[in-house]
Amino acid sequence: MLATIAGPISSSLGSFSYMSWIAAMFPIGCSISQPLSGHLTDIFGRRKGLIVCYGLFATGTLACGLSGHTLWIFLTGRAVQGIGGGALASITSFIETDLVPMRKRPLIEGIGNVAFGATLAFGGIYGGSINDAIGWRWAFLIQAPVIVLNGIWVILMVKIPRDKESSTRCSVDYIGCTLLVLIITFFQYGMNAGSGESWKTPLVIASLAIAGLGLVIFLFWDSVKAKNPVIPLRLLLERTIASSQLSFFFTSAAAINIMFYVPIYLQLLGYSARDSGLRFIPYAVTFGFGSFAAGALVQISGRYYWVNIVVQAASVTGVVLLCTLTQYTPAWAPFIYLSLLGLGFGGAYVTRLMGILTSVDEEKQAVIQASSWTVSSTGYTVGIAAGSAIFQKLSLNHLQVILSGQPELLANIRNSFEALSDLSGLEKEVVIAVYLKAVKGVFFLAVGEVAFAAVVSLFMKNNKLSGDSDEKVSEEVS
Repeated sequence: MLATIAGPISSSLGSFSYMSWIAAMFPIGCSISQPLSGHLTDIFGRRKGLIVCYGLFATGTLACGLSGHTLWIFLTGRAVQGIGGGALASITSFIETDLVPMRKRPLIEGIGNVAFGATLAFGGIYGGSINDAIGWRWAFLIQAPVIVLNGIWVILMVKIPRDKESSTRCSVDYIGCTLLVLIITFFQYGMNAGSGESWKTPLVIASLAIAGLGLVIFLFWDSVKAKNPVIPLRLLLERTIASSQLSFFFTSAAAINIMFYVPIYLQLLGYSARDSGLRFIPYAVTFGFGSFAAGALVQISGRYYWVNIVVQAASVTGVVLLCTLTQYTPAWAPFIYLSLLGLGFGGAYVTRLMGILTSVDEEKQAVIQASSWTVSSTGYTVGIAAGSAIFQKLSLNHLQVILSGQPELLANIRNSFEALSDLSGLEKEVVIAVYLKAVKGVFFLAVGEVAFAAVVSLFMKNNKLSGDSDEKVSEEVS
């Protein structure tokens, strides 16, 4: 939803040049809550975690809708959304692990991702249609009561094993979590400010230096000092887990840029936000189908390695085709390219997850899944920061030359996507061509990210899924 209407949102808030913050605040929020979710739900129970997270998700959504024209309120709402929504995603995966035997997990993941694909398709149409009809703010306001009702339904109906509802004692790595958030926030600010202004300004240099120093301290703390590290770095060094997590990270970095810059490409060509959302329907459908098909094949064979090779090839092919998009590309092409990409991304989600879950003991699965979600969210944040840096640099350098005698117009175009309507004739065509070139630069970045994700995933071991008889059956449920 947000990817489809990010252009109108950033324009109405006068912050098109800072669109990456609009995209990044949600995964930054996720990076706060997801590392802690495994520890805290082990201490306080899964159901209490769900209650708190649904409340935060609804509150953040409402804040976004009521933000008016104030950017900081909207960004705060997105961060709160991320804290609640990110932990909901990870807690859901813990509950699946609690309830579903390993051999059945691939198919359950496939079925779940069919639902995810359906809502992914609906989200783009919903966001675009609401924006075109009554404004983007209502896209958030309408969601808030739905989230509350959904939360009540889940909390009342989901049966959680008793041992996962009881309190346990374990230390929480608050220092590691704080360091992780600081690293991501300073890196995001430095990348965004550097691409929009200058990489040589003291504030940009200081931000990136703090992020780098924080990373060094974090690695030392979580690998040496932390009793219960927020990200179990030693466990992540296991071959299959390391390759899976790296693949998750770079795929997430590419996916966030594709989700945000394909709509920008389409809207530069004159498509409405609703029309942009429609073009993501094939992506959503094939994401669900790819995940379901991969899950079924993995469950039947008990192995995931060869399925992973096929879906990774589909991902790379799809993103390479996106790089061929121009203003003269036929209208049907994005449907086909995104379909192939969805097929690969959906299938790869299942194969990587199975690689992770078959590499750790049962008692470590909640923590390692929380780490996986954190890695993915960090990939989103770093990816959108890098994509924005490329987009802003490629577009700004050329626009400064083209509009050198019109500084006010240059500022308006950089702050509002809708300012393009103030241009006409050749000048408008040239500016659109500049932006399209910048979008293609982001797509080339995505090619490198997806290709690297595919290569590192080949280092996973071909672990066999354990049979049902080896699994702990969750019969004692509340």
